[in-house]
Amino acid sequence: MKQVKPRRCMNNTEKTIKSQRLISALTFSSSFYESIQPSSEKVQFYTSQKIERSKSAPKLFIEEKEEVYLINPFINAQHQPFYCSQEISTISVENFLKYLTKNNIVVDCRYPYEYEGGHVIGALNLWNPGLLFEYLKNNLEQILRMQSIIIFYCEFSKTRAPSLARQLRRFDLVRNKQSCFKEVYLLEGGFNELYSLNPSCIEGSYVEMNDYRYSERMLLYYKICTNYKIVNKLNCLLFS
Repeated sequence: MKQVKPRRCMNNTEKTIKSQRLISALTFSSSFYESIQPSSEKVQFYTSQKIERSKSAPKLFIEEKEEVYLINPFINAQHQPFYCSQEISTISVENFLKYLTKNNIVVDCRYPYEYEGGHVIGALNLWNPGLLFEYLKNNLEQILRMQSIIIFYCEFSKTRAPSLARQLRRFDLVRNKQSCFKEVYLLEGGFNELYSLNPSCIEGSYVEMNDYRYSERMLLYYKICTNYKIVNKLNCLLFS
């Protein structure tokens, strides 16, 4: 009978090295992403046709129009309900402006080309879990000392910002018996509403996620953010 060798457990040093490699895979600079050209099979445009939702992968219904649309899972994000839980609450634009101080942290969860087009003054572009975890590891003592409030936003604060806010809460609750980050918020309406109501706190203009000029970059960033296999491995190493 063939003997099965027991699986060797990694020591702390090996876990640290592996986690650093996974983090580096998610924290390339935007110039690196710009240099990559996805294959034509990954970028598909559809005109004057209706796309049906697939059970295996989420797709959207796109009505017949003359414009060219890029298929992606966030195109209807504006019409989704706000995410809210006991751990993460929403904050209005009016109250958000009161919290724009150097002691607090504003996280822009949009993709780099959106951030480069325009963003809240002083906001950090931590658009994937790797960047978020790296920032927390390097600045945790300062964040706790200053008792910083952390506010997340994306274009509409419906998908990307809630996802990263949950990652923050998971990072916090697994590593600490009591939550270190006492106040974590989502900006209601996201960058879209803030730009409409108070553009004075914004540097630059408003670039939509679905801007066709950045279609290839959008698909690449989306693939990185939804690579749950990498993200889950990263979580297991960071939280072990």
